[in-house]
Amino acid sequence: MNNTMTTMVRILLVISVIGVMGFKGQSSTISDLEIQAALTQRLAMDGRINPKAIQVKVENGTATLSGTVETLTEKALAENLVVSTYGVKAVNNQLIVKPAPTKDFAVEQAVKEAIKATPALQKSDIQVSVNDGIVTLKGPVEKQSQSLAAEFAAKTAPGVVRVVNLIKVTHPRPDREIEKDVVFYLQSSSIVNLDDVDYVVKDGVVTLKGSIDNLSHKYAIANDLEKIHGVKTVDVSGLSVKDAKHA
Repeated sequence: MNNTMTTMVRILLVISVIGVMGFKGQSSTISDLEIQAALTQRLAMDGRINPKAIQVKVENGTATLSGTVETLTEKALAENLVVSTYGVKAVNNQLIVKPAPTKDFAVEQAVKEAIKATPALQKSDIQVSVNDGIVTLKGPVEKQSQSLAAEFAAKTAPGVVRVVNLIKVTHPRPDREIEKDVVFYLQSSSIVNLDDVDYVVKDGVVTLKGSIDNLSHKYAIANDLEKIHGVKTVDVSGLSVKDAKHA
């Protein structure tokens, strides 16, 4: 097998090994260039992302994304794709959302329509304001899930460069009750070793510190904990991938 064929096989291995290994560890044999080629290929294959304006660079297992995207949702999709690629230890997402070709008023209308189209928010009274593409959301909701739904809806609108969520939950859940559910999740999760992770719950914010086996676990844990009733947000910035050597 010639060198070109060998490289292609290794790149395909990076793309396909996820399903085989189940994110159980980091590679000690896959090089940065091979990870970079695999990421470029995966971005090109994903129909939800326009890869033409996105640049990828991998150094010591850290993948850096630069360039432009149309929406905050597309920016998040690109990052999630990188996170789920075998061998990536960290992500530096420098993607910039293109400014809307229309005025803030048009962006505001688009955000309001996105919120109105969300079933859980049809009876809500959420105020929307936009300044240079920065969307601010205000108003009361009964559940934290409604606040998150409004923020997600706003991020799907073209031209939104950032969302400031100032929505207030009228009946917040006590931290001690949230903590019970957090502990239960951490104890029962197959991707968390409770001995390696510390947790704190304060004012509905869950903060985790410690080490995990794979970068993808970091995002999966945050996503799962955000579904717990009463959780406002999850801070996983203190979680790091366990040391592993890269070729």
